This record gives sequence, C-alpha cells and structure tokens, in this order.
Amino acid sequence: EGKVTPKWEKVDGRKVRTRVYGGALAPNSVGNIVNSLSAFFDDAMAEEWIELPANPVKHVAVRREVPERITRAGKHTIIHLTRAAAAKVITCEKVPEWRRVRMLLALTSGMAEGELSGIKLDDLALDAEIPTVKITKALALEGDDGFATQRAPKTDNRVRVLPLHPAAVRALKG
Repeated sequence: EGKVTPKWEKVDGRKVRTRVYGGALAPNSVGNIVNSLSAFFDDAMAEEWIELPANPVKHVAVRREVPERITRAGKHTIIHLTRAAAAKVITCEKVPEWRRVRMLLALTSGMAEGELSGIKLDDLALDAEIPTVKITKALALEGDDGFATQRAPKTDNRVRVLPLHPAAVRALKG
C-alpha cells in the first residue's frame, strides 16, 4: 500500500502531475525495503539499542516471504531498441536536438540515466585518438537534502572511462 504512481491530468487546459497512493509494491521495492530493515536491525544490535539473539529479518522464514526480484520484462530478458527504432528516434525532427544527442550517447555507450545526467564537458575527451568519456559521478534524483544531487556512482565498478562511438562524437561536437 506504499506504492506511489505519478498520474498526468488536464486541469484548466494544462497538464498537472499528481500522485496516486496505494497498490502492491514491485518485487524490487519490497526487496529494497527488507534489506534496509535488515541493515537497521544489524546497526541497532551493534549499537546495543536492542537485545536480540539474531537479526529477525535474516530468518529463513522471513526471507521466504520476500518476492523474487524479477523485472517486468521477465528474468534474463534484455530490453533493447531495434536499429530501425533507434534511428527513427535520433533522426526525428520533432525531438529536440539535445534529446537526440542524449539518446544517441545512451544507445552507443550503455550509460545509465544518472551517469548521463552527471557528465560535464570536462569529462569528455572528444579530440583524443580514441574519444572517451570519464564516468566519475552520477545524478541522484533525491540527494541527502531531497534535491537532485551529483554524487559518486552507486558502486566502484561504475567509475570508468568509456570509448565514444564516432556518431556520438559527431553529435556532441555538432
């Protein structure tokens, strides 16, 4: 019942975003909540705020109740655009140029949304022998203060240097 879904409605001739509360949580959301609760119990026990013989969230009976994390597309399913569909999006005149460049960069690099949003001009080496982009930060939609915040990527292996596709380099220079 804690699910929040955005809903767009027309109010006085303009689009307004509202939130709809309720409904079943996705398996990944349930897993995240259970893991957070487990970490809370671990910390509470370590700080001696509570006396328990073991973390109750780690009990096998509790873990059995947590749904398996499966994406909407299904387990081991990779979602991708066909080359024709991708070409249609990145050449469409109705799509703003900045969005087409961003889409081309995403399609040719495999960067996550937050990583794309975290790139600065200093991260790009467009004139190098092999053009690259340094991924050292990502944009978190909700930072510690509740605002979008630039921070380190979620894991150390997400910090990397990626080669850029020639089409992406042309678009970025364009």
